[in-house]
Amino acid sequence: MQPPARRDPEGSIACLFVQHKQRNNGPPSAGAGRWRGAPAAEVVYGPTHGSLTAVIPSDGHRVAPRGVRGGADATPGRTVRIDSGGRETVLPNFVRLTLEPGERLRAVEGGGAGYGDPLAREPAHVLRDVEEGWETQARARDVYGVALAAPDAKAPLAVDRAATRALRERLGALA
Repeated sequence: MQPPARRDPEGSIACLFVQHKQRNNGPPSAGAGRWRGAPAAEVVYGPTHGSLTAVIPSDGHRVAPRGVRGGADATPGRTVRIDSGGRETVLPNFVRLTLEPGERLRAVEGGGAGYGDPLAREPAHVLRDVEEGWETQARARDVYGVALAAPDAKAPLAVDRAATRALRERLGALA
């Protein structure tokens, strides 16, 4: 298989020897807050031909990013080795290892922490977060105090303003 034409030789070689997948992790990796933290990103990669030596210097495995001024903590990062049989081993935050074809490395960065009280986040922003997959409808209700509903099965979700006001009053009283 020919790699795509590229100007950088390292990138061309990487196309031949490293297989990778990347995705963003939605909830609950991001810390909730008036300003929500960034969701964690995840990358999984490994060699397709020959061995691959990787040096992983990472941070945030033991202590999650901390929320500020009422914002929630995010999830910590982690690095996992996946052997050819699919068994996973969590690795320390600094490691040098060699992978063989069929083995993979999963690196998950820590999410961003929230800033400010989640109950102060604009309901329209919470709705957008749910529509884009960064938050769930359950977290919108339970964490942000935002009631989302669709008038009928074919209609998109919308903020129920009266239910949101009542929910935020109740959640605020519990704090």
